[in-house]
Amino acid sequence: MKFKKIVAILFCAMLLCVPSLVRAEEETAPPANPDPKEARVYFFHGETCQYCQKALAFFDSIEGEYGDKFELVKYEVWGNTENASLMKKVEKYLKVTAGGVPFYIIGDQVFAEGYSESLNDRIIAAIEEEYASEEKTNVIEDTLAAEDAPEDEGNVLDSIIIVAIFGIVIGAVVYARGKNKKR
Repeated sequence: MKFKKIVAILFCAMLLCVPSLVRAEEETAPPANPDPKEARVYFFHGETCQYCQKALAFFDSIEGEYGDKFELVKYEVWGNTENASLMKKVEKYLKVTAGGVPFYIIGDQVFAEGYSESLNDRIIAAIEEEYASEEKTNVIEDTLAAEDAPEDEGNVLDSIIIVAIFGIVIGAVVYARGKNKKR
């Protein structure tokens, strides 16, 4: 009975290592940008979030003056699990924690602190900087490309080594148990 418990515990521990070898694929297509000169504002929001509504009102208010310089790409995350998952992936890729919405990215500038009017000048400066940039930042495409990239060989190798060690331990226990029965 004790042997079965040890094997079960080792098997469960081994299963904890295996998920790093297997990744679930989820497809999310980045939006097309008809004007490659425009800066993209990736805006993660909640449908009824008051701060999100204030931020959206701000983007609407600058549409007349800056509308030809940016495209607002919106992702509603409270009612859309795919968008919520995408937001988490973007956070992980950028190594930031939004902590909530609104969460938005303009070029290489991340706005993870929500929205207040004190950010308006910084938002406009980020739009102008990205608009003037020769090489546009596409955080969604970059995030998805990084996710699709082969895993770091070290992580896979570490997982294989751990699984091999568990196999050796289980083999040793089985061998020792078999020797004890012969006596």
